[in-house]
This record gives sequence, C-alpha cells and structure tokens, in this order.
Amino acid sequence: MLTKRQSGADFVTRLPALTLKMEDGSEHTFKWSTEVQIPDDSIAQRREYQRSPAQYAFWSYQTERALREVRELEKALLHLEGETNLVYRRWYVEEKKEDYTEGQIRSRVDTDARVGEQRDLLNSARGMYGSLRALRDAIESRGHVLRQLLQLPLGKA
Repeated sequence: MLTKRQSGADFVTRLPALTLKMEDGSEHTFKWSTEVQIPDDSIAQRREYQRSPAQYAFWSYQTERALREVRELEKALLHLEGETNLVYRRWYVEEKKEDYTEGQIRSRVDTDARVGEQRDLLNSARGMYGSLRALRDAIESRGHVLRQLLQLPLGKA
C-alpha cells in the first residue's frame, strides 16, 4: 500500500535492472529509473524529448525480440513434449510390456527433467518479455509527459 510520501515512481528505483543480451552477443544492463526519469530543467527535458523516439524504437525492438524468443521457446517446448510423449509410450510397450493410460503418459512428460528445463526457459523468457513491454510502455508515457512539460504540439521538437 502506498503512503502519502510514496508513489509508484519511488518503487521504480527498487526494480531489478534489466540485463539484455544484444544481437552481437554483448550484454548490457539498464536501470529502470535511469530509462524513465524525467529531468527537472527544461534544457535537459528538451534534449530527452528529442531522443525519446530513438529510445522508444530501441525498447520496442527489444520487446519484439523477446516476443520472438518466447514464440520459439513455445514451439521448442511443444516439440519436446511430443517427442517425450512418444518415448514414454514406447517405453511402456517395449520395456514394461504393459498398457498405459493417457494420464500416466502426461504425468511422465510433465515430470521429465528436459521438459521441466524447457518450461523454465520459457517462463524466464515470458518474464523478460513482460518486463520489456512494461518498460516500453513507460518510455512511451515518458515521451508524452515531456511533450506536455515543454508544451509542444504533436510532431514539434
């Protein structure tokens, strides 16, 4: 619960930094508070407003990259689950020589270590995608706030 002296902006400083692996393989860490802060003086505000389209484009691109990774991991998980399903079906028939139920197969697939690792990767990617979406939206809002502070009509810098 927020008190009178606390606002959502106060909690941004407590958010963990985002570490992105860039396409060239390098890793960069970004602090939420640094990305969304709005300077106090009008000269710095104008400078930040002028760079806001590039900043928004950067974060939009990173968000789309994260979404693409989520989709790829979802496909990989489906493929692995199907493959694992077949392995356990064969195991029941060839090794155990007994009938099985769909529930038994599903249970084996759900508790398979490789499937669990793939799910963990997918959940991590989904978390990153959600964080990037939130940051991208905050950057967009920041641009609108800067425009209002500078009292600029749309499209003017």
